[in-house]
Amino acid sequence: LSATGPNRTYHWSGTIDPGATAGGPAYDGGDESGLHWQTYAEALQAAGVSWKVYQNAADNFGDNALAYFTQFTNAPAGSALAVKGMGSVPKATGRTPDDIAAAIKADVAAGALPQVCWIVADQQSSEHPYATPQDGAHFVHLVMDALNADPDVFNSTVLLLNYDENDGFFDHVPPPAAPPGTLGEFYNNTNIGLGFRVPLIAISPWTRGGWVNSETFDHTSVLRFMEVWTAALGTPANCVNISAWRRSVCGDLTGVFDFANPVYGMPALPDTSQTIGLATCGPLSNPAPANNTLPAQESGTRPARTLPYQPNANLDHLEFATGGVTKVWLAMDNTAGTGTTSAHFAAYANAYRSGGPWQYTVAPGSATSDFFNCATNYGAGKYDLTIVGPNRFLRRFTG
Repeated sequence: LSATGPNRTYHWSGTIDPGATAGGPAYDGGDESGLHWQTYAEALQAAGVSWKVYQNAADNFGDNALAYFTQFTNAPAGSALAVKGMGSVPKATGRTPDDIAAAIKADVAAGALPQVCWIVADQQSSEHPYATPQDGAHFVHLVMDALNADPDVFNSTVLLLNYDENDGFFDHVPPPAAPPGTLGEFYNNTNIGLGFRVPLIAISPWTRGGWVNSETFDHTSVLRFMEVWTAALGTPANCVNISAWRRSVCGDLTGVFDFANPVYGMPALPDTSQTIGLATCGPLSNPAPANNTLPAQESGTRPARTLPYQPNANLDHLEFATGGVTKVWLAMDNTAGTGTTSAHFAAYANAYRSGGPWQYTVAPGSATSDFFNCATNYGAGKYDLTIVGPNRFLRRFTG
């Protein structure tokens, strides 16, 4: 619940150092320098897993978060951290998207593509205003074509398309936040939270078919997926910085994939070079005023992956005293099914009282409850409370 920079710092290292033990906290978007805790690239290096950043260091929009860390900015020339983490791709064409794609394609053709790659777009391809979505689509197309220079590489690769912020768009789903006192999740008594939702697209043979996954993830989920994958390879690279609470409420992305039913091969894609031309045409005159219409939701449904929790909430009981209701007890549980992940709940007061929201984390197979005063100064016997949870769970209690 802050600026863009902390999202990148979580994505590359698993934390923003809220306890200020290693150069942090990198909290408000202006603190991304002088950090010196371990990044995930270093964890991969220590585990013997090959890795590399593909970028133009002079044209990366500041999105390579390894440059926030002193061990990279001060790395000796020729060292692994300097070459693989801070270096630039060859300037074959002078156009950053094409140069990055060419470098990936060359490594694929030479059998030298690292096991883990971070691909950092230039500003024009980042889809950040003023760049267009068409520029981003064209860059993704270039990267996919580069990976498909060897179809065996494409058929054994997971390409994760990440965004580092929601661009200011309204999100009707409140982001999860930790309960008071949670270790590693508060900065200066401020709840860090997960932030508003951003898209993540997984491109691989194991994610074909238009599936969606509504499980709660955050930027550290990408690191946890690599933890699972490197452990399966026998070279575990663990991110020691991710808080226990974040691990409990956020998934590791494995639920996104169907490894039993892959669909191999490069899908047919449109020629994105044409859409770029349309997106960058000259300015048009403003249209004549007309009555606006509300946007319409796309029709149909998408297949969805199974979720690892089943949230539920109920009005458990009321406490009475002379004059009427004095307390309302709400129960929240995560006990149904075979859940494996904690469920986050938040309670909001719609009327009659101030304060909140109140945050709860319920482990799989567990339940919790809390009471809300509704006596004098709290509604005089009236209450209006809403509980929200994962996958747009919402329940309202009034009386």
